[in-house]
Amino acid sequence: MILGTAHLAVIQERFDPQMLDGVVRVLKAFDPDLITIETQRPTDLAEMEAAGGAEDEAILAFFARTFINAGHGVRERMGVTWLEAFERQEALLAVAEAGESLSPADRLELAAQSLAAYDYFTALLQWSYLEPDQREAGQWIPEEVATGLTERLESANEVVSVAGQTGSSREKR
Repeated sequence: MILGTAHLAVIQERFDPQMLDGVVRVLKAFDPDLITIETQRPTDLAEMEAAGGAEDEAILAFFARTFINAGHGVRERMGVTWLEAFERQEALLAVAEAGESLSPADRLELAAQSLAAYDYFTALLQWSYLEPDQREAGQWIPEEVATGLTERLESANEVVSVAGQTGSSREKR
């Protein structure tokens, strides 16, 4: 099944998450195996950044400024390269996909590594799984990035309001 939505940000002031309760209820009953969203792939962003050039820089500035800025801030704090963050993120995701439960500390690290690898929405998903008192800025995640993640969870955004509310219990490991 493919479900397309309009960008909910266009109705930001009038948006109420309860507007989507019926759609979310049907999607949860469908229990999808996979949920995808429209976004730039982290590997593409890293390649564009490495290649440079006016066209790539313009695309990154317009479509991925939040992802790139968050990634730079986290990588600086962690002292890792993009590739190191990407590889650690993949290792942590493999643990979860193997059926093992992630501790809050592992989930926080996964969020940080995902940000450092320009995988903003994986970081956002992990952030959503943490209880508010477990969401820590400071060590790896700059305060403004942590605030941005929390604000995004509360925004009129189809990724959060539809995809984030629809996932099955299989994915929260």
